[in-house]
Amino acid sequence: MNVNQIWQAALGELQLELTRATFDTWLRDAKLVAYEDGAFIIGVTNAYARDWLANRLHPTIVRILTRLA
Repeated sequence: MNVNQIWQAALGELQLELTRATFDTWLRDAKLVAYEDGAFIIGVTNAYARDWLANRLHPTIVRILTRLA
């Protein structure tokens, strides 16, 4: 799988794991911006969304991406 396919697969798993409201609010519009030095760089709509994801979903996102990568 390439990194875009990994990101899409991760979004699919996150959609199943999170509530619909959480996924739709915080991840539906998230985009893979880059993959550098083994790190996925994800773009979101604003700093508040970035901070919310970093504080609440970062471990979940990392767990899923690590397993898929």
